[in-house]
Amino acid sequence: DFTPRMQQILIAMLKEDRILSVKNLAEIIGVSKRTVQREMEYMGSSLQKKYGITFCSKAGTGVWLEGEAENKMILLELLEKGKNFDALDKTERRKRLILEILKDKNLKKLFYYSNLFGVSEATISTDLEAVEGWFEKFHLHIVRKQGYGVAIEGEEKDFRRAIRTFIDDNIDTKMIREVYENRNETMLEKISRKNGKTIYYMLDNDILKTVVNTLSELKEDRIMNLTENSYVGLVLHITIALNRILKQEIIEDHPSIHSYITKDEDYELARTIGKILGEKFKIVIPETEIVYICLHLKGAKTQNIGTRETGMNRNPEKWLNLVNELVDACDPDNAYLLKQDEEFVQGLIAHLQPTMIRLSNEMYITNPLL
Repeated sequence: DFTPRMQQILIAMLKEDRILSVKNLAEIIGVSKRTVQREMEYMGSSLQKKYGITFCSKAGTGVWLEGEAENKMILLELLEKGKNFDALDKTERRKRLILEILKDKNLKKLFYYSNLFGVSEATISTDLEAVEGWFEKFHLHIVRKQGYGVAIEGEEKDFRRAIRTFIDDNIDTKMIREVYENRNETMLEKISRKNGKTIYYMLDNDILKTVVNTLSELKEDRIMNLTENSYVGLVLHITIALNRILKQEIIEDHPSIHSYITKDEDYELARTIGKILGEKFKIVIPETEIVYICLHLKGAKTQNIGTRETGMNRNPEKWLNLVNELVDACDPDNAYLLKQDEEFVQGLIAHLQPTMIRLSNEMYITNPLL
């Protein structure tokens, strides 16, 4: 309900439990008087409606909270327990700043980010300089437009690479394993208990839940056979994409990818996912987004090679020739025996197909154990 800075203000007011001047309150928290005044503009309604506490303010006197002692104690416990994000932890703040920029490429003023994280605009300006190098690795550039705000510029394919890398770097592998064991129910439980140490805290709760439910309701073998990282990566990719579409951000078209992806067997599954999500959110999922969902499905690793066998039918000679070359180069002495092992050949093809898709579209994956 409250920004990190607002949480700090409320904790201080509840602990003091008396009338405080704004200046005094600012000194307790260690921020400027203006920062406290700005946060207080948004405090009233949530407190009264949800917690039975009234925020009171009187010129020349100060500010205070009115309500039953029990309600105040409950709110203080909730705030102390749920300190999701420490505004003073610059590493976490900068990580979240990167995601906020990735989620929405539209122009945003420094005030938007300073209010979101409960820090000064000068701090956000320093943070932007610090994260510039991360974006530049993907040929993306943070641009500051005087009087308008901050935006990110670069090609869509580079933007997508940045999102994939961010997801890979910030997925909690322990959480993935728990999610994988009971995908739908456990992931929803994790989302409802999300905290500042996981990527889920940074994403829109409702969108994330809808994506998880949609993929589960499909009961599609192709999705259920994805490996742990591939499944969660797909969920997060679609969630971030929907966030952009709902904000009416224009997504660049890539006809060169369309020409071969639309003929692929996974394209129909991607279209089905897009259609259902479009109906649920009452939006039209752009064709380009369907193509990117298809690319994720094609580039995903599966735990059961049987789900990849049909891929051999598309161009069997090409894949068999590639396997023959690899086996000959790797172990000439045993090449003949290996080539007669049908399970080995199909298993190798099952790994090669998504690998080639990932490499040709710069969808690099990382091994968290390394």
